[in-house]
Amino acid sequence: MIAIFNAIISSLGTILQAMLLLLPTSPFNFVLSIDNQWIKAMCWIFPFAEIVAHLQIYCTAVITYYAIRVVLRWIKVVGS
Repeated sequence: MIAIFNAIISSLGTILQAMLLLLPTSPFNFVLSIDNQWIKAMCWIFPFAEIVAHLQIYCTAVITYYAIRVVLRWIKVVGS
């Protein structure tokens, strides 16, 4: 009985690992097509593209939070 459970857990782990291997290493890496050598060097030292991507995701999450918060307050006022 224990061997069966171990086999099931092992197969689930293998399936999960195969699914995770399909994902990219980082969803925030972007290839910049910049021809200027100085800008390429600056982006290599300080990753502007990744910073902009993270900032965009953060701002989207904050805006979504405040939008949902306003809608829920309106629902609360109408329901009172």
